[in-house]
Amino acid sequence: MENQLAARLSDFIKETGLSKRKFAEKVGVSAMSVSDWTTGKIQPNAESIFLYAKLSM
Repeated sequence: MENQLAARLSDFIKETGLSKRKFAEKVGVSAMSVSDWTTGKIQPNAESIFLYAKLSM
């Protein structure tokens, strides 16, 4: 089953033109964490999801 959060996050990053590194800086995590999130390897914590949601508004 595809990880919907990973797919949406990956799409959002592409649509905004941000690099994973710049997105990571805005959310306050490492670029490696963002990479892991977008591949579905790990899930972001609630605080990171909240910050992502604020960016996408």
